[in-house]
Amino acid sequence: MTTRDFRTRSPMRIFLSYFRPHRGLFLLDMTCAFFISLVDLAFPLISRTAMYHWLPDKRYSVFFTVMAIVLIAFVIRSILFFVVCYWGHTFGIRVEADIRRDLFAHMQELGFDFYDKNRTGQLMSRLTTDLFELTELAHHGPEDLFISIVTIVGALAVMFTIQWRMALVVSVILPVFVLTVMHRRRSMGRASRAAKQKTGAINAEIESGLSGVRTTKAFGNEHQQQRRFDGANEVFKTAKREFHKQMGLFNASMEFFLCILNVAVIAYGGLLIMQERMTYIDLITFSLYISTFISPIRKLANFAEMFSNGFAGLQRFIELMATEPTIQDAPDAAGLPHPRGEVGIHHVRFAYPDSPEVLHDIDLTVAPGETVAVRVPAPQETVLTAQDIPLDVVYEDEDVIVVNKPTGMVVHPAPGHPDGTLVNALLHHCGDSLSGVGGEKRPGIVDRIDRDTSGLIIAAKNDTAHLALSAQLADHTLARTYECLAVGNFREDSGTVDAPIGRHPTDRKKMAVTQKNSRRAVTHWEVIARYPGVTHLRCRLETGRTHQIRVHLAHIGHPILGDTVYGNKKPVPGLTGQCLHATGLRFIHPRTGQPVELTCPRPEEFERMLEKLRHRA
Repeated sequence: MTTRDFRTRSPMRIFLSYFRPHRGLFLLDMTCAFFISLVDLAFPLISRTAMYHWLPDKRYSVFFTVMAIVLIAFVIRSILFFVVCYWGHTFGIRVEADIRRDLFAHMQELGFDFYDKNRTGQLMSRLTTDLFELTELAHHGPEDLFISIVTIVGALAVMFTIQWRMALVVSVILPVFVLTVMHRRRSMGRASRAAKQKTGAINAEIESGLSGVRTTKAFGNEHQQQRRFDGANEVFKTAKREFHKQMGLFNASMEFFLCILNVAVIAYGGLLIMQERMTYIDLITFSLYISTFISPIRKLANFAEMFSNGFAGLQRFIELMATEPTIQDAPDAAGLPHPRGEVGIHHVRFAYPDSPEVLHDIDLTVAPGETVAVRVPAPQETVLTAQDIPLDVVYEDEDVIVVNKPTGMVVHPAPGHPDGTLVNALLHHCGDSLSGVGGEKRPGIVDRIDRDTSGLIIAAKNDTAHLALSAQLADHTLARTYECLAVGNFREDSGTVDAPIGRHPTDRKKMAVTQKNSRRAVTHWEVIARYPGVTHLRCRLETGRTHQIRVHLAHIGHPILGDTVYGNKKPVPGLTGQCLHATGLRFIHPRTGQPVELTCPRPEEFERMLEKLRHRA
């Protein structure tokens, strides 16, 4: 199947398509399940006949012959159970292997941008945990559902032939039970999907922590890494607790209805016996059939849990399989019938999302056995102009400088802002202390802050510091804390927005929460204070996407006060930009390995707005 098939076909149709190559085993499984159900249905009926006719008439030969046949039937039933267990699981394993093969092959085709947005631990969860639950659904799902339906429908049919009034009572209770099961299944399904997402997140944290343990120890960052893991572990624990709560409610509902069913049969059956409309033998037969119900009902319960888990995994599988590779062969792409071992590239260009080109119009031919070396040129004088612009320096040494950027200052020179930027100011301030970043004498801005956002921003003075700080930014050891005023009232005291961010589909100057050409973005928030119509928040960034806090808060319906791009287009009196300030910064010093933690006060206009809100309250 193609990625288009995974986008257009229904999940169930996709799932069943993996049954087709192994339909022989599937039919064997269903056939054995059917005969198991027949044996279970026949035993109460045979027992009733024996109690009515063979035992009172002392027909020993008939009775013991039938019992011998029943014994043989139960032996055959045990053999059929072995077939169902072994070959049914074999069927499920083969389906799982086919799904894993297709998923792994598809992941090989995905580009670097996909792996930039998705952490290894999350992808491993899709290749292991999700597929295991799909295996259970493939094997046990159809089997449990089939056995349950055959047994329940067959038992009800027999009951109606014995005593229709009693069968009618059972028939009235069963639909209520089924509706309760369906309601509880939906709740359990939602909790299961949430738990799966958090399982992927905790796996990612474990993978990240273990793979980067050498870096963590080198910088003495064990406590920060532990705090990150503890946070993810707590979220995972909460999600699993909610899932088990819903599962408990489901099982409790099932047990309640089973008890009600038994009580109803005994009570109404006793009434019918006293009215001489029913015999003790028929009541015993009904009780045997009610006992027969227990196993199918439990199978239905298992199926509901299995379906919710497996279907959540199936949706995650389809989501991944529906992802189009960013690089695809042209329609007229030709094969390589006679490769010579020579590699040639022509007019190659490359850039990371939201970044300038790192490769531009590259031509290169490498002959077999030839070695190519890349030499980084010595730093060149930048074309940028050093300008004497006042700076609020919070921290500075030979490697790093941290500045409290004012609202309205652009960080990088760009069309429309060729000078007057933070980079221009840093060039003048640092002077000869800059040894160069990326082959050019300029400061290396590590994190980005919007023009109309104020607060702490860190820059490196040399390549070594820039690489170290950029690595910390990538693995989230460089921690940034913001304060903002968000429009509206928050019900919760804290929360997390985990939503991918990419370019707006229609306005290329804006960012948006989107699944297309996006990267994972995570923002943690907590309430500092509440005012009429406005909430004072502290936000912590786990990722660093363009306009991340502004986009995320607008996405959940609480744009930042004064943000005329993502919020109300009308400016707020007293504000020159959005009310967003980078108050805290924590990093590991690239040279000393010691943690550095910095803070800066809120700007005056932010404080004035807070004072106005306090008076309003």
